[in-house]
Amino acid sequence: MKRRLLIKKIAMAICIVLAFSIVIAVFTIAFPKKYVPVFIGAACVAGVAVIGLCVCLFFYLRPDNSKKKLQERYSALPPEKITDFKAELDEVRKNYAADSDPNKNKIEEAFISDVDYTRFFRHTVLKTGNIYYGCLVEANKSLFKKNAAGLGVFPAMIVYSTDEYYEQNPYELKKIADYLYENRNDNVLGNERDYISNMRIKDPVTDGHEVYLTTVFVYSPHLPFGYITGSLFPVIAHPSTSTSVFIVDCKYWTDDIVANFMYRDLSRPDGEPFNELPEDGYED
Repeated sequence: MKRRLLIKKIAMAICIVLAFSIVIAVFTIAFPKKYVPVFIGAACVAGVAVIGLCVCLFFYLRPDNSKKKLQERYSALPPEKITDFKAELDEVRKNYAADSDPNKNKIEEAFISDVDYTRFFRHTVLKTGNIYYGCLVEANKSLFKKNAAGLGVFPAMIVYSTDEYYEQNPYELKKIADYLYENRNDNVLGNERDYISNMRIKDPVTDGHEVYLTTVFVYSPHLPFGYITGSLFPVIAHPSTSTSVFIVDCKYWTDDIVANFMYRDLSRPDGEPFNELPEDGYED
């Protein structure tokens, strides 16, 4: 994350230099005899700037070596059903708390026209929030593609709960997610341009438990292989004080949670496989 932000800042500075040199070059064309040396200098600077942008693009798109090593380890994980979901979640909380990096789990902001997107990128919740299980309802189709890894931040709709009941029974959230998606034409999911933040879901689907529906922006490098293969994952949230929810970086997940996500929800009590969303689901 820090590497990508630094590259973006360098690229922006290069763009300013490039624009300035182009303006000077265009201006000197009007006086070719008088300003030939200036034109040549500006053209050289512009050329160097273009090369600099190409270098920035190369390093921006290059996979993170640390993530590469993690993925190699993930590939060797055996399928393992989770028997104690709460213990796994507590381990994720410990892993996250043990990291003193002030920039941990931060993601790049995504721009969305006609939407107050900043409310989904308030990183203070990464320090004040707690970690819970979240379950996918629907997502931008790019998040299901292997070749999308590392190329951006995409929206998804999830349900999660702060209720301890779901710490041991997270797949009860899957039932709620399925119900909402199956009835999307009759609920808030019907409008794909409606980016929801921490909306409390009411009965009959929650049995009185505290469950929220919210938009999250998924930073693909925070997923084990950069794209969605399962529906259950840890999220960090604090619905009473923050409008933002983030998926916890997979480097803090336990091996069993990673394996469960990789092998398409093998721990589901009903034994049913993970259902991928249709290609036209949640385009924006």
